[in-house]
Amino acid sequence: MENEKLEERILYVVDKLTARQKEVLGLFEDGKADTSAEVADVLFVSKRTVDFHLANTYGQMRGAGLKVKNREGALRVYRTYRALKDQNYGKTQEQYD
Repeated sequence: MENEKLEERILYVVDKLTARQKEVLGLFEDGKADTSAEVADVLFVSKRTVDFHLANTYGQMRGAGLKVKNREGALRVYRTYRALKDQNYGKTQEQYD
């Protein structure tokens, strides 16, 4: 029961992230970037903009009751989100990027 509530919170909060926030997480998750500066280069924005998106992402996740303190925590949530989406809808990860 508690696990179901956690899964619902994960689905809810990640669904509410902006497309850009998901794109930033996806670049880290897919191994296309290891640092905020690398993400910035891919997206043609400043590192500060990437850090802004990440900070907002962490805040939204914490606001949903998830204990996210850093990029690794946010990526764990994002990985879980993708796995839940695959499980619930039978889609591949590329279909939500």
